[in-house]
Amino acid sequence: MVIDPIAKSLEKRKLWRRAATRYLELLPNPQNTEDDINWLIWRREYCTEKALQMALCRFGEVTES
Repeated sequence: MVIDPIAKSLEKRKLWRRAATRYLELLPNPQNTEDDINWLIWRREYCTEKALQMALCRFGEVTES
């Protein structure tokens, strides 16, 4: 598991899209193990899903153009 204070701070403030972007930025680190990479991908997906849920709550159903 990768511990990143910036990403955690973004999550705490419910800035889900920014947190997802931060996790994406952490992926290319050559020191990441395979487990770290899998965790970062999972956490990014989690944040992306939270962002979508927030959008649905605020703006109703989101449709693709």
